[in-house]
Amino acid sequence: MLLSFAFGLVIDSFSNTFGLHASSAVIMAFFRPIIFKWLSPRDGYESVESVNVYSMGGRWFLYAYGSLLLIHHIWFFTIESFKLNEFIWILIKIGLSVPSSFLLSLLVQFIFVSNKKAVR
Repeated sequence: MLLSFAFGLVIDSFSNTFGLHASSAVIMAFFRPIIFKWLSPRDGYESVESVNVYSMGGRWFLYAYGSLLLIHHIWFFTIESFKLNEFIWILIKIGLSVPSSFLLSLLVQFIFVSNKKAVR
């Protein structure tokens, strides 16, 4: 959680958002073990296996990262607006931002993470 806070503060220092990204990153880090435990395989996780779309599978990545991304965006846009009368606008921003962020992160996974299963 400290690492998430540090990354969030770095983003906040460049975007002048005064802790908004830091709090969103910390809430995402808080829910990460809960969601990983909820979606854990029957035999548990391999200790040497990294968490990516290749090693965990597409469905697991969709559920785990998608729910974490949804939690992050709900927190971010709710705290950013902090007005209950903008509820529809918050939902629109979440509905447009979560799928595009997920697709962008999936693209980054395919470009930068090596598929070690294909090498075997």
